[in-house]
Amino acid sequence: MPEVRAHPHLQPGWPGHPGFFSTQVSGFLPLAVAWFAMTRAGRPRPATGPGGPGRIVEFCSRWVTKFALNSPRLATIIASLIRSPRLNTGDSMIETTPSRWRTGISRMRQWAACLATTSCIAGPALAEFPDRPIRIIVSSSPGGYLDIISRAIGKELQERWRQPVIVENKPGASGVVGAVAVKNSQPDGYTWLAATEAHLVTNKFTMKNLPYDYKRDFVGISVLTRADQVVVATKSFPANTLAELIEMAKQDPKGLSYGSWGIGSHPHLFYSRLGGMTNANFVMIPYKGVAPTMQAMSAGEVPLSVMSPGTAKPLLEAGRLKILAAAARKRLPDLPDVPTTEELGFPGLTSAIYMVLLLPRETPPDVVAKASKAVQSVLKQPDFAARTVTDHGFQVVASDSAGVITEMDELGKLMAESVKAAQIMAQ
Repeated sequence: MPEVRAHPHLQPGWPGHPGFFSTQVSGFLPLAVAWFAMTRAGRPRPATGPGGPGRIVEFCSRWVTKFALNSPRLATIIASLIRSPRLNTGDSMIETTPSRWRTGISRMRQWAACLATTSCIAGPALAEFPDRPIRIIVSSSPGGYLDIISRAIGKELQERWRQPVIVENKPGASGVVGAVAVKNSQPDGYTWLAATEAHLVTNKFTMKNLPYDYKRDFVGISVLTRADQVVVATKSFPANTLAELIEMAKQDPKGLSYGSWGIGSHPHLFYSRLGGMTNANFVMIPYKGVAPTMQAMSAGEVPLSVMSPGTAKPLLEAGRLKILAAAARKRLPDLPDVPTTEELGFPGLTSAIYMVLLLPRETPPDVVAKASKAVQSVLKQPDFAARTVTDHGFQVVASDSAGVITEMDELGKLMAESVKAAQIMAQ
């Protein structure tokens, strides 16, 4: 029988010594299993059966891997012990063992290399989130409402998490540039997308071959805010109610003109659907943005539009605009005397801007949950809305993760009807 000598590491004070484990917590059990494999490997056993080297290696590999995933540091220690060069030297406990056992040890060393790699991967995944800076990609230009609220939330999270939160603007192609950047990022929870319903829902109907889908490629963090739109007219416009507006549009063979900032914009979709529901005639006058539209209304170039109360506020206070109705499901807190389109007999004829935060689809659920909970907590602070969004006509929503997709799905149904009424073709 081949001589079996004790491995030098099996000394009191080393993890391989049985007495060592009697004083340690159960978390060091994987070390015991690894050393069990090594010592068993040095004893002559049948090549097959319960005591064979293949069974021992397989058993220990499974057992230690289970613990390695929960303790990367221990995995690294185990791997280094199993890969010890002493296993191939004259001092080895198996220097005279049969060849089949040398094969077993070789297999253990191969497994150790995999285990070391596993420990490197498991380590970061199990780290406390967040443990490094977070980037919020804003898919619009600096200074807009989406940018303002993203920076406000980022500042709050930075103070809570003690990690930098960097806001990076990536405008372009109606939000496509920013959305694609986040879609293609690592799904580790450190790259967020700040977007509006237009970037997620409207683009599906107005763009061919959109390179992302909000349900397929993203998971929600939270619906941040909602800004219900109001139907506005110049102060000199004859109609003072939505009913009077509709009657005027029916009687005008050329149609009433309204200011808009392009195909698929809120004014375009609203007036197209209103015309389809009432057989009234409306004609879009396109401008290059919200600000030019407001300037045109202030100058009397165009009598009608749809915009958020915050956007219309300066002209309302200056006495140049008036509100005919709120394109909302229920009355707005800041405009309790203004009737809604729902009340006036037009169910589903609503228009609102939504601001949301999302993550790449494959982000771990626990990371999504932690991010969502933190953002909701920030939004629900008593003074947060007053400090950031109320003056701009937005209301805090603070939905959970699932609420993002649910809300976008509902908007998609309404959008489909509006797009059909507007006869919009994806381009």
